[in-house]
Amino acid sequence: MAFGISKGMVLPLMILNFCLYFIAACLAGSILNRNLDANQGITNNFPIGNVVTPIFIPVVLIACMAGLASVLAGLHHVRIWRTESLAAAAATAVIAWTLTLLAMGLACKQIHTRYGRSKRMVHTTPYPYRSSPVSFNRLIK
Repeated sequence: MAFGISKGMVLPLMILNFCLYFIAACLAGSILNRNLDANQGITNNFPIGNVVTPIFIPVVLIACMAGLASVLAGLHHVRIWRTESLAAAAATAVIAWTLTLLAMGLACKQIHTRYGRSKRMVHTTPYPYRSSPVSFNRLIK
């Protein structure tokens, strides 16, 4: 709206953003479920991932839920397309973007440590990288 971006350009980005956040939330939820089932009170055992995994996975889940909420706020804004709804959509997009950047920083640490990453973890780690530019593009609408 501020830069003259039309509804037709915003909607595909929001659909892409929704798909990326949903896939990342599903993978992170699956890893968290598997870790919780395997640990059962053991504190030093990481069945999936490495030392960063117990911090990385909940942050990814929180970032994905905030991202999905920002997509819903963005859909509401696209439906109404007024300045009043833009404020709520932009605020949730900023929160989701900062949480996604936090998850991206933890993903960098996850990649840097390299030890004990399974196939699910290898596929979950790049989603914050992919979601960050798409979320930033939605911020400048």
